[in-house]
This record gives sequence, C-alpha cells and structure tokens, in this order.
Amino acid sequence: MSYGLEWLPQGVQNTLAVNGIETAAQLSRAIKVSNSVVYDAFDKDWKGRATPTLIDAMCRTFGVPMHQLVVEPMTKVKRIPAVTSGRKRRATA
Repeated sequence: MSYGLEWLPQGVQNTLAVNGIETAAQLSRAIKVSNSVVYDAFDKDWKGRATPTLIDAMCRTFGVPMHQLVVEPMTKVKRIPAVTSGRKRRATA
C-alpha cells in the first residue's frame, strides 16, 4: 500500500508542454532545483513519487493547482468491467 503522492503523467506533460519544456534538465532550470532532484522524482514517462519541494516549485512557477500535477494513490479509480446483461448464460453442451 502506498500513502505518498504520485505524479499525474498527463497533467505534468500538459503543464510542461504549455511552458515549452521537454526534458528533465529544462524543468530543473525552470523551477530552480538541481537536476538530481528532478531525475529522482520522475521516470522517462513523467511518472514517479512526488515530493513536497517539487510540487511547490512547479505549482508556483507554472501557476497550476496541485491537483493538476499529483494524485494520492489510494484515491485512484479502479476500473470495473461493465455488465452487458442481467441474465446469466446457460452452458451449452
């Protein structure tokens, strides 16, 4: 079970794209933190464990709300397959 905050990859990508940022190195320069902090927090697909320092820096720098960048893993929606019919099928021989 995970209790920390995780990055929302699509939200991070959208925020970075709007601000002309394509790489982790560009992000670190924009939010004024070290490269290692950014590389430790993100994988190549902008997924990973969010840290308070990075969340704050990104929200302040880009003027976005926190919920656009991160999610609490325990609140992720679990997909349940839709039921197509209320009737049960009979086995055929």
